[in-house]
Order: sequence, then C-alpha cells, then structure tokens
Amino acid sequence: MMELWQALKRHTKSGKYPFHMPGHKGGRLGIFSDMMRQDITEIEGFDNLHKPEGILLNAQKRCAGVFGAEESFFLINGSTSGILAAMMSCCNENQEILIARNCHRSVYSGLIFSGAKPIYILPEMLKGKELFGSITIEQVKKTIEKYPNAKALLLTSPTYEGITSDIENIAHFLHQKNMVLIVDEAHGSHMKFHDFFPKTALQQGADIVIQSLHKTLPSPTQTALLHIQGKRADRKKIQQALSMVQSSSPSYLFLAAMDACCGWLQKQGKKEFESYVKKLQWFYKRASNLENIVVLQKAGFDRDRGKIVLQLPKENITGIQLNDLLRRNFAIEMEMGSLSYSIAMTSPADTKEGFCRLVEAIEKIDKQLSKTKKHIFSKIEEGDCPPIIKTTPRRAYFAQKKEILFLESENHVCGEFIIPYPPGAPILAPGEVITKEKIQKSILLQKAGVSFVGCQDTALKNITVLAESE
Repeated sequence: MMELWQALKRHTKSGKYPFHMPGHKGGRLGIFSDMMRQDITEIEGFDNLHKPEGILLNAQKRCAGVFGAEESFFLINGSTSGILAAMMSCCNENQEILIARNCHRSVYSGLIFSGAKPIYILPEMLKGKELFGSITIEQVKKTIEKYPNAKALLLTSPTYEGITSDIENIAHFLHQKNMVLIVDEAHGSHMKFHDFFPKTALQQGADIVIQSLHKTLPSPTQTALLHIQGKRADRKKIQQALSMVQSSSPSYLFLAAMDACCGWLQKQGKKEFESYVKKLQWFYKRASNLENIVVLQKAGFDRDRGKIVLQLPKENITGIQLNDLLRRNFAIEMEMGSLSYSIAMTSPADTKEGFCRLVEAIEKIDKQLSKTKKHIFSKIEEGDCPPIIKTTPRRAYFAQKKEILFLESENHVCGEFIIPYPPGAPILAPGEVITKEKIQKSILLQKAGVSFVGCQDTALKNITVLAESE
C-alpha cells in the first residue's frame, strides 16, 4: 500500500531536474516548498489518471478492494465530478431521471450538463425536527409507476445530517426495472469501517456510489472516489465523462493522499475506528441530559451518528447563533448552522479533548438558554408539493434572461439557483416557477443569517428569470 506516495518520495531524492510542469519546479520557488517537491505531472513511471495502466491503476484497484467495489476511480475534483460523470453516463437529453429533491447542488449542475429531465421525489420531513428524512421504497415505487421510462434514480444517503435511506430494498426494486441506482454518499466514506455506522450503499447493492474521502477520513479537501459494481452502469461512458469533468493535469499530491488514505484504512483503520466510536459513544451519553438542546439520535431509516446534530429550541436560539457563540466564546468551529439545528462533523481524527470541549461548551450554553425565552423566527413550512417545472434546467440555463425584483418574481420562471448553503439543496432551480411560498421561505432564511449561493444577488434583492418570450 501507499505505493504512489513512496514513489513520489523516491522521485524527490533522485536528483532529476524538472524541465516539465508545474512551474514551481519542485518547490524551487513559492511557498510550501516541502510539499511541492512531491507535486509533479505525468512523467515517466507515474502513469496517467485518464488512461491508467500502471501505478495509478494499481492504486485504484487497491482502493476498490478496501471499499468493497468492483471498480473505483480517484476523483481530484471532489464528489461533484463523480456526480456529473455518473449522470452523464446514465441519461441523454430529455430522458427522465428520478432525483431526491434534497440532493446537493452538483446534481442540478448535472441536469444542465446532461440535459436530462428531472422527476423529483420529496423526502418526508421528520416530524417536529424541520429537516429532511429518508427516501422510502414506497415513494420510489409510486414515482416509477407514473414515470416507467426513467433511466435512473439519484439520491443522497447519508444526508448532511446523517440520515440514510433503505438502499437495499430500493436497489432491489430498481434492478427489477433495469434502472441504475446512483447514490451520493459523499458524507459516508467512513461507514464501512465499523458497524456503529449504517451499511454503505455498496454493501446494499447500489450501482454507482460517490464518496468524499475528505469529509470524514484523513485526506485533503477535493479528494473523492467513484465506485462501480454490477453490469448496469456503463463503465466506458463513466470513464469518458470523468475525462471531461476532471482536470487534465491532476494533482499527484491528491492522488498520493488517496492512496495513502487507503493504506491507513488497511493498516490502522480497525484500531482507529474502535477508538473513534468509543469517543462518540461517550459524547452521546454525556450529552443525553441537556435541558434545552436535543442531540439527535436515530431518525428516518437509519442515521450516521458521526454527524452530531444539535436540535435547538426555536424560541431561544438558531443554529447560526449557536455556532457564533461556540466560535466566539469557546474557540470551536462547527460544520454548519441552520435555523433549528447545528451540525458538528466528526471523524477518526477527532480527539477526546475535542469532544470534551464541545460537550462542556454545549452544557454551559444549554443552562443559559433556560434563563431566556424569546421568539427567534417563524416556522418554515416546507410544503408537500414538488417544484413546478416549466422547462428543463439545461434549457433554462441557455435561455434569454432578465433581472427583476425578487419580491415581485412570483409566477416567473427562475433562471438561476437559489440555494441556502450549506447544505446546498436548492429552494429554486433554473426552469422552475417561482411561487409565493418559495419567496417567503428564501427571505426568511436570508433574514435569519443563512447564506445563499448559485444566484447573482446573494442578498436576494433581485433574481434572474427567463425572458417573457421563453
């Protein structure tokens, strides 16, 4: 294991002069000189990511063995590139694809790239928790009855909050219909390595699975994997699409880091995950007696408890405000804050001291909340109605557009994304009719301090819509 990393270290000691890219010439100029010694291009002996036949092919094969896939691909442009390639391999323009509405923004970009027509499935809201639950097998069956020509289903499991769906039964049903199941498992790359966590999508029969190593395992930001199993995924199309959406100059630092992460999982993973799970169990037990803040346990079909979700009393504090308190008063930086909850992202790299600091800070804040009662925000109604699609995201993206006041945009067709971020699931996507409810929800989130991406005016004063002629 770690063959690529070892080869890079040997190369730096070889004394060869680099009359090739990159321009820092092995760290001779610029900052991070030590790291840049291993930053090379596709030179002799180091293979080519877009047509691997040697050291990179072997590294990807080892990776597939570690994660339980038939074939795995290194992604140096993050899970986004894997999602784009998966969608482009399954659907042509105007072909239908079933999509969970709480999918990441990259899925909607995939609709623009592929030209596929989305059929949305809305996850049920967890009762009293104001967050999305699972996609159920019943929802999938009902949707396929209406849209039997759909080519694939793409869903997120686990979600940002750690909630999973019944992948095994969904995969079994889809395979009877000769449909492809794509699972965005960006937040679940760690789950295979201890039974404290839910089963992975690969273990449950998904055809294409995308994972972000960097989210929950020791690997740099931007490193991710695409896994394939079975005969339904078109592997040649996936490879072709990956060459289109990934850089033609891949970072060998990223590639070596992914290979090293697989080596770490093989050599030290079992021991480190045992320690990690014990720390999580200690945290959940210690945090079980809070008076106001509720630490989410199980929810939906199953939940990855590596995501610590703090549910907050609406009359006291928002997740955004909680995160500000933790940052300012306790030097703790959380992953994400929403209106009614906050998320702490954990991994095997977290220390007992870190868990202690978090729970002690939460206990102090929890006691303070008992002394104050004030209305923070109005309840946001998600609604049971799917978005009203006027045209496909691809057509809307290329259509003629104009800019109007957001508050006056009702009944217009949206020409851009309105995405509260994180987690990155859009309220509006290109091609959808703007409704009064969508406007109200967006403004309420914006006033509460939620950031928006995907739109030209992130302050939501104006919005881009399709021109009347469209």
